[in-house]
Amino acid sequence: MVGQTWVFVNGPNEDTHIVRSLSEFAPSSAIMARFNGDGTVDMRYANLSGRFQKSTTEALDSIGMDFRRNVIRNSNAFQATYQPIPDTAFSCDEELAKLSATLRYSRYLMNGEETTPSLDSRNWHWFYEVPDCYASRPARQQDRQEKNLCQNHWCSDPTDEESSTVQEVCDDAYTECRQIIEEPSMKSRPSTRFFWNLHLFPKIILHPRHPATGRIMKEISLSEEQAVTLRKQAIGSPGNEELKPYLNPVMDDSASVYFSGQFLWTDANSDGVWSIRMEVSAEGEGSTGFFHDPPGAYRISSFDDWLGLQKALLLPFSRDDAEYDFLSDLDTRCPGWAFMDRLIGQKAFSVQEDLEVTLPDVLPAEPSDPAWTRVRQERVEVNGGVEVRTVVAEDRTLTSQSALVRNINFPYGDYFWKGCPDLEDGTFHRTKSQLARILSWPVPTCNLSTLGQAPGLFRNIGMRFKGAEDAEEKSLADQRAKEAEFQYERTKQKERPADLTCPDTPLDLLLKALQSFVWT
Repeated sequence: MVGQTWVFVNGPNEDTHIVRSLSEFAPSSAIMARFNGDGTVDMRYANLSGRFQKSTTEALDSIGMDFRRNVIRNSNAFQATYQPIPDTAFSCDEELAKLSATLRYSRYLMNGEETTPSLDSRNWHWFYEVPDCYASRPARQQDRQEKNLCQNHWCSDPTDEESSTVQEVCDDAYTECRQIIEEPSMKSRPSTRFFWNLHLFPKIILHPRHPATGRIMKEISLSEEQAVTLRKQAIGSPGNEELKPYLNPVMDDSASVYFSGQFLWTDANSDGVWSIRMEVSAEGEGSTGFFHDPPGAYRISSFDDWLGLQKALLLPFSRDDAEYDFLSDLDTRCPGWAFMDRLIGQKAFSVQEDLEVTLPDVLPAEPSDPAWTRVRQERVEVNGGVEVRTVVAEDRTLTSQSALVRNINFPYGDYFWKGCPDLEDGTFHRTKSQLARILSWPVPTCNLSTLGQAPGLFRNIGMRFKGAEDAEEKSLADQRAKEAEFQYERTKQKERPADLTCPDTPLDLLLKALQSFVWT
C-alpha cells in the first residue's frame, strides 16, 4: 500500500441518521489515507454519527467538508499486521489406523460415516471442527462381566494397559463397544493462508464512567493518550476517589473516528489493485471468518481525486452486482442526479413551529439554534479550587422549538425512476413513476368528456418518456392513446340518457384538475 491512497468507511450504527436515497449508503465514519514510504500515513477523516442528513448527496457533501477540514499528516496512528488465519483443521485418521493394526475392531467411523483408515497422510480426512471419530467392535459376554463404571448410558471398561488414556465404552445393551479418539490425540494443522489486520484511528475520544452509577460522563472528553495516562494513575492510586471514574474509560462512537478490518491481499501487482475485500471467509468448513460492514475498501488516485472519492464512498454499500455496476457508472446513468437528489431530500422536510422535540429525530432550522447545541456552564470543585466546565445536556427533549421535520409519509418511491432521482418536470408536476401509474389506469366510458380528453393526456405523458431506457413506457402511452380514441369513437355514437350521472374516477378527477394546466 506504500504510496497509495485508500478510502475506508465504517457501516451504519445506531447514531447514523442518513436518508438513504441511493443504495444503502449510510456510513458512520470515513477515512481517506495515503500510506507513506517512511511508515507514516496522511489521513483525512469524517464522522457522520449523530448528524441528520436529508439525502445521500448531503451526506457526501458533509464528508467532503470534513475531509477538507480534518487533515492529519505524517501520523503513526495506524497499525498493519500480517497474521495467519486461525482456522485449524483436525484429522483422526492416524489414530484410527493405529487401532486398525491391532485387529481388535471391525468398524471405523468419522462423523457417522464409515471409513477405511490409512497411515498415508495423503489419504487423510481433514475437518475444520473437531470430528466425532471412533473404532468399534461387537460386544462380548466378557465385557458385561468386566464393567466397573457406568455413566450417561455407556459403561466404561479399562483396557489391558493401565497407562492408556483412552478407554473403551460399551452401550447398556452390550451390543457394541467403542474406542473414541479424543481431540488431544488427533493430528492438527493451522491454516495455510494469511490475512492483513489494519487499524486506523486518527481521532479517538473517550469518557470516564462513574464508578458507583455506571453513568458515562460525556461532559468530560479525553484523548486516547489522556485516558491511558489517567487510567494508569487511577490503578496506581486505588484510594483516590477523584481518579476512580478513569479506571475504565468508554470510547465515544459518536465522536471517535476509526477503522478496523481484515482482508486478503491479492497476488497480483499491487499497482493494479484498486479494491480489496474486507471480509475474510473461513478456509474450509470451519466457523472462523472475519466480516466487515461495509465489505469493501477502494483505492483512488490522490487526495484531490474527488470523483474517485465519490465512487469509493458509494460502492462499498452496493448490495449486489447489478447495484455495483449501477453505482460505478452513476453519473452517466443518472445525469444531474446530485442536484435532484438534494432537492428531493429538501422536499421531504418542512419547518414546523412550537414543537416539543427529541434530538436528533429532527434537525433545527438554523445551525445556531440552541436545540442543536444545547450546553450549560457548571462550576465544579477541583483540587481545592473551582473550575468552569461546559456540560452537554443529557435531556435532549426541548420545548417551543422551530425545527426542520421529516414527513414520514413522504413518497420517496415516486421520486426515483429506475434507480435514478427524478423530479416533476413539464408534465403537470408529476414524476415518471407517477406518470407510469397513470398509464395503468382504466379509461372510464361513462363521461364522454373524459373519454375525449384521454388520448391527448396519454400522448402528452408519452412525450415525457424520451430516453432509450423508457421505450417501453413510451410505447405503452401511445397504445393507451389509441385505445382511448377507439373507445371515444365507439361511445359517442351511442344514445345516452339525459339524466345520466357519471361517478368520478381517478382519470376524471385528474382531467378536471388539469383544466387550467398549460402544457410545456
